[in-house]
Amino acid sequence: MASQAELLWWDKFADVMAKQWNLTPVMNRAIRAEYERDYEQYLFKPGGTLLDVGCGTGVRTHALARRGMQVDGIDFSASQLDLARETARLGEVPDIQFFQRDIVNEEWSGRHRQYDSVFICALLHHLTYEEIDRIFDRVGECVAPGGRVYLYEPLVTTGRSRMRGLAFGAVDFAWRAALTLYHRLVKALGAVDPDIRAAMQQGYTGTSPDEHPIEYDRLQRAWGQRFDLVSMRPFHQYSLAYTMSVMLLSERARGFFERPAGFVYRLEQRLFRLGMWE
Repeated sequence: MASQAELLWWDKFADVMAKQWNLTPVMNRAIRAEYERDYEQYLFKPGGTLLDVGCGTGVRTHALARRGMQVDGIDFSASQLDLARETARLGEVPDIQFFQRDIVNEEWSGRHRQYDSVFICALLHHLTYEEIDRIFDRVGECVAPGGRVYLYEPLVTTGRSRMRGLAFGAVDFAWRAALTLYHRLVKALGAVDPDIRAAMQQGYTGTSPDEHPIEYDRLQRAWGQRFDLVSMRPFHQYSLAYTMSVMLLSERARGFFERPAGFVYRLEQRLFRLGMWE
């Protein structure tokens, strides 16, 4: 299972991480609308069953439950699952249930042992490569014959062009430097959201202890011959970093900065098409 430090972190900071990760409705639509259409279209099966692995607050699969799928979510964090149940209750989401599981070592059963669709969103990059290998054993056990699996993770790939690597490496460096300056300025001005400021005083940084991007080649080796790869698409890297940084701001200061999120997303898509993501 995840390390003890990872478990403690998620139980301690579940509320504040959910607040930052889920974004405002405006920013969520700006950077996630295309991505949400993609996985919902791919995973939807009328009257089918879906397992959301590492579900967190569970909000990513609410739409599929509303369209008639029977959705089960599993996670290792009791605090996250408490949030998921309350969020689903307040949203009156039908036919969705949540279960606490050691995702690496236990069966992935909820109400079922096998599912028509399996959704794994931003889970694997909190695990070691050895644990990721075992995760794919679990996937093979829980997906029904002919079922579909959708993975969403931060990936790094091996560059195929030295010139492109240098060019986009400079873009990447400049972006990270700008975000670092922004974070320092926000803190210096005292413009941080009160909930997030309180969490920061307890050690919250927005990054869990074991978090790391995944090497695509290692991920491909992990799934081996178990699955057929349908497609691999870049959705957001910089726009997600931008919007999560905006979420650091107090609600009063946030409005002005949330408007450019769509522009950042569209610019990012152009960079991807130029070859930044290989």
